[in-house]
Amino acid sequence: MIWTREQAKALVDRALSFSKAEETQVTLTGGDRANVRFARNSVTTSGASSGYSLAITAKVGQRSGTVTASEFSDASLQRAARNAEEIARLSPENPEAMPFLGPQTYGTVQTYFDDAAGATPEWRAGAVKAALEAAKEKKVDAAGFVETSAQIQAVATSKGQFGYGRFTAADYNLTARTPDGTGSGWASKSYNELRLLQPQSLAAAAIDKAARSHSPTAIEPGKYTVILEPAAMADIIANLAFAMDARQTDEGRSFFAKKGGGNRVGESIVGDKVTLYSDPAHPLAPAIPFDGEGLPLQRIDWIDKGVLKNLSYSRYWAQKQGKTATPQPGNLIMEGGSAPSIS
Repeated sequence: MIWTREQAKALVDRALSFSKAEETQVTLTGGDRANVRFARNSVTTSGASSGYSLAITAKVGQRSGTVTASEFSDASLQRAARNAEEIARLSPENPEAMPFLGPQTYGTVQTYFDDAAGATPEWRAGAVKAALEAAKEKKVDAAGFVETSAQIQAVATSKGQFGYGRFTAADYNLTARTPDGTGSGWASKSYNELRLLQPQSLAAAAIDKAARSHSPTAIEPGKYTVILEPAAMADIIANLAFAMDARQTDEGRSFFAKKGGGNRVGESIVGDKVTLYSDPAHPLAPAIPFDGEGLPLQRIDWIDKGVLKNLSYSRYWAQKQGKTATPQPGNLIMEGGSAPSIS
């Protein structure tokens, strides 16, 4: 069983009590993971792990030091706190260091689901068996990975901030190739809920792509209409989102920067069918409602009908620019319709 809110709070409070630094932040992460890996149509490895890691960050003026512990006795926590303080005193000053957060208010989001937390070895083995049987039937070689996990993240400061979130994940990916290497297919999904994963359908899609792409023929160079799979589009969106950093933009290091200065917020940057937002409460991609610092996450519209609406501001850059801090998103959702669009 993963640690409850009360157990996590008791540990981080105990760790904070040992610190003598001007300010202290404690971050607890960990939980349970189990997986099966397969290749060349046979299982290669399986395993499970359970454990937690506690990071103590001590601040002395504009200096900070961090020490991580995986053993939580009083003696171990005291030693980690002293070491973090010593590292802080020896570290150079960081002129951009911000004070740790005080108490915050977080929304309630369901990111933990019993079916994923309780996934059994038999379920994982069954998911792999179905894929291997389908691969052999289609005469292709399959390789992949299935993992289920239940994790927590807690963050607390000496100034009274505390956030706790627990979340589950069910991940599956499979690559299929024809024996001669000319055909290949791939499929992957990740959900918080086990019931949504459907590994048999994913395996069938990858295997079918591999079988149908056998012995491809060459085509002449030129312009062709290409329809991207959701996974390919997701990679593009992730790269797009990482570039939505206000500091990079203001310093001219992002394609959201205007030539000569300024940013493109309020301008059309993509087709008007594109709307991109983040929302920790989204039912298909829920995320714990705070970032690594403990800043609350809320719904933010990044692109609305093709128009850039917001950029992400770190606490330091927001203060410097007179803006409100806007954390990096915990998820990304792109709305779309059912009709194809070519632009």
